Amino acid sequence: MGERLTLGVNEVMFSAILKNEIGWFDDLNNSSSMLASRLESDAAFLKAFKAFVYPWLFLFLFLDLYARELVEPSKRLFTRGQIAGIFYDISQFFIFYGLGLWHGSVLMGKELASF
Repeated sequence: MGERLTLGVNEVMFSAILKNEIGWFDDLNNSSSMLASRLESDAAFLKAFKAFVYPWLFLFLFLDLYARELVEPSKRLFTRGQIAGIFYDISQFFIFYGLGLWHGSVLMGKELASF
């Protein structure tokens, strides 16, 4: 795929060069050797750019797919966590409420507290 992309870019660049007026080629910066060198260096730059960009592109695609796969389990686990939290809170309430009543009864039995 990368070679076809480079070939396509080179063809477009070469086509753009050929569409210039004859006088454009009289400039020393537009000589045939300079243009061939520029086509080659641009192709090398494009290859280096692809070598840097493609791995990142595949990483982002992978992360996007991974995130999509986690949507449903995330919703299910969120609901499960909320239910577990509610039951934990209720159990803690009854433990401390019961402990408070028991401790109050002990204090009242020893006549250390009166209400």
